Amino acid sequence: MALSLPLPTPQSKPKFVQRLDSQHKCCHCGQVVRNAMQTSCGHRVCEECVEDIFAGKEEPVRCPAGETDCDDLNRADVGTLAHLKNV
Repeated sequence: MALSLPLPTPQSKPKFVQRLDSQHKCCHCGQVVRNAMQTSCGHRVCEECVEDIFAGKEEPVRCPAGETDCDDLNRADVGTLAHLKNV
């Protein structure tokens, strides 16, 4: 008999016991980055979070990482990060 567990949904992102390296963490939601995207200032964000960041807002918007070196972003400033797609 095989044990089956439900697959995680975007609303139920996995939680980790050990500290997660910042390069694998979404700067918007703080969880494991899913369908990785990267801002022009180098921060990683979930594709779903990108939708949330720009939803109903006038561009440009401030990078959600909130650091002093962050860029003001237009949607075109956030691109896919292919090597992290399967993280």
